[in-house]
Amino acid sequence: MSTLEAQDTASLPLLVLATCALQSLALEPGSWRRHGPQMPLIFFAIDSMESRSDLRRAVRETWLRDVRRAGHEYRFFMFEEKDGSNASWPADVVLIPKRLRPPRRYPREFSLLRFAFKWSMAHSQADFIVKADHDMFVCPDSLEKALADTVRTPFFMGYYWYDPPLCRADQNFLIYNREALWLALDYFERTKSLPPTRNWALNWGMLAKHLWAHSKLTVVDDNVRIDSQQGYHFWTPINLPTNRRYCDTRLAMHLFSSVFPEMNASKVMHTLHGSSAKGVKRPLLDPQSGNMSKLHLQLGPPRCIQEVSAACMADWTHC
Repeated sequence: MSTLEAQDTASLPLLVLATCALQSLALEPGSWRRHGPQMPLIFFAIDSMESRSDLRRAVRETWLRDVRRAGHEYRFFMFEEKDGSNASWPADVVLIPKRLRPPRRYPREFSLLRFAFKWSMAHSQADFIVKADHDMFVCPDSLEKALADTVRTPFFMGYYWYDPPLCRADQNFLIYNREALWLALDYFERTKSLPPTRNWALNWGMLAKHLWAHSKLTVVDDNVRIDSQQGYHFWTPINLPTNRRYCDTRLAMHLFSSVFPEMNASKVMHTLHGSSAKGVKRPLLDPQSGNMSKLHLQLGPPRCIQEVSAACMADWTHC
């Protein structure tokens, strides 16, 4: 992907995005764009860096095989680290020009994800856009089954933090349906100045609270199937699961190698990648009840979005 095409996408008019959203809203109830009435099409936007070719290779060799086999779509998105470095990149890499790279971390994260989401909406007709870090292990078959039962109105799912006032899902794994992502891009485009101290997850956390309060968004805090550990939840390097049937009961795991430098994220991906790569699909099970197919209907919105102030009701930037 050339930096010129990336530049064109960065300034994509919202009219194009609005057209995409209206097309998706025109679908017949109960139908999906790619896999017919039963299964949705998913686009995976994977956040990466030029220097982490090892993680991109591991992702391609493991769970992206399942993505390709199922007919889903993906791209790696990353900032150019030096001018003109895009000459020999694979076709599945979208390189964002260095001049569009903010120097500070949070604005840089926000800019990369807004670019990636605009590109995804413009270049794919996927029903869902899933943002994943390059050190995530994802279970595409399980995720497809879980999303097949979701609502057709604006929908978002992630693993929420609970520390107030930072009411947001962990940025390493975010699941939007097309309608919800269009709302996010539209609101952010129309907001003249966004706080420079907030990344995508923080801004979206406030907007999601505002939209939920106005009954414009369904939010699911999936703290059962998403291992969004960040060093604080679920697994540590010494007790990571080694069972290849991990995807029977989970959707994704974050292998946070920058917190645990002794963790070999690539090796763990290969360990967890099991029978689905051979075309054997296992049932998606609830770890407690044994029935995962509609577990998201039992998972409610996070507690932190259920107390909404008048200021938040009036203006999302005050949430």
